[in-house]
Amino acid sequence: MRAPYAKKSHRIDQLNETIGQRLSAIIREYLELPTGALVTVTTVRVSKDLRHARIGFSIYPAKTSSYVFSLLRRNIKHLQFILHQGMTLKSSPELTFVLDKRENTAAELEAVLDRIKEKKAMVGMPGIEPGTS
Repeated sequence: MRAPYAKKSHRIDQLNETIGQRLSAIIREYLELPTGALVTVTTVRVSKDLRHARIGFSIYPAKTSSYVFSLLRRNIKHLQFILHQGMTLKSSPELTFVLDKRENTAAELEAVLDRIKEKKAMVGMPGIEPGTS
């Protein structure tokens, strides 16, 4: 059963923000990521009852995403324990990690647009015919 995630509440918004900031810092400090890998917390959605938190991540470069995401999932209990130390909540939300592919999709789209621009620029060059690559 899916947890009912809160829409608008100042307290929940603050908690989402706090969890996102703390979790970002914890990941940088405690996980050994591959050289050049970057993990960004993109979304945090805490349920109305504060028992569940859905955490969205983007991972760059995309080629490391499956390894890094499996690393996050293997360490979820440890990350959750560290996150909830020092937080003043009656109960700590159980974390669920979700890979956010929007960043990768945007980067791929931008690369396609760049290639189109390059081809258009080449068409104006002598000896280059439209439609050839």
